[in-house]
Amino acid sequence: MLCSRCGHQNPDDARFCGECGEPQRREEGREPAPYRPFEAGGETGGESPPEGAARPASDIPERDLGQLIGETLSVYGKAFIPLFIIALIPQIPTVLGFMLGQSPGEAGTNNPQFNAGTDVFLPILAFLLSIPSTAAAVFCVGQALTGRKVDVVTGYSRAFGVILPAAVVTLALALSALLILIIIGIPLFFYLLVIWFFAMPAVVFEGMGGIDALGRSRQLTRGSRWRLFGIGIVFTLLVMAIGVVGGVVSFVLVFISPKLFAIGLVVTAALVTPIYYVGSVLVYVDLRVRKEGYTLQALSDDVARRPEQARQ
Repeated sequence: MLCSRCGHQNPDDARFCGECGEPQRREEGREPAPYRPFEAGGETGGESPPEGAARPASDIPERDLGQLIGETLSVYGKAFIPLFIIALIPQIPTVLGFMLGQSPGEAGTNNPQFNAGTDVFLPILAFLLSIPSTAAAVFCVGQALTGRKVDVVTGYSRAFGVILPAAVVTLALALSALLILIIIGIPLFFYLLVIWFFAMPAVVFEGMGGIDALGRSRQLTRGSRWRLFGIGIVFTLLVMAIGVVGGVVSFVLVFISPKLFAIGLVVTAALVTPIYYVGSVLVYVDLRVRKEGYTLQALSDDVARRPEQARQ
């Protein structure tokens, strides 16, 4: 029996996990939330299966754009606090930079000198912190989708277990974006963003290495890239709309203190970033459902496994 907290393999009759001490419960027959596609009146607006079709109740249905957005907001609301904490952690160096250096509201009031700490070290630290944070958030979304308790500590534990491939994926995206935007142009940047966008879920759930995960994402998106590009545009507009509200609140704070204005922008970023986390996992799952018949039990197994136990 796999521990629902850390993924350790325990004897079937174990009452507590031998690795982390978590109480163990048999879950045969349990149907994790929120996927209940064929229950009338269920959370996902269930429908009846076709006449004579024998599909398990735990099958994950294919999602259209409206359903993807609706479930993204639902998962975001249910797992808001842990996802907000995870999204806020990479913002800490930015806050320190505002506290130690010049805030946006103070621009133009003096001639700031170059500071290696606030202008170089802290941005690099923020980028490095974003690597485990993204992997942890992806894992926590998987916890939410399979009905588990969303736990920040467990999320980071999984993230550090896949930190090297996660770093490869993040650096590949960052470097390709930098080179392409400077040398080639925006169209190829968007193309690579679409085909590589699901590499991080492949690292976290499938235990793949960085290069393999990039190839896996490319394979999953084949034949669906224009659809995925459209979904990405809609999600971006949604994030921008929510961000505008936070920006207005932050603008009000500038009259109190420029540093409060800067902090408001950071908090706004932490509020909207989880939408990308949740959306990316839901679309990744949807791609696997459409191409591979991915089931909720398979997703639950992927969440429960340790990285070294994941399917290759």
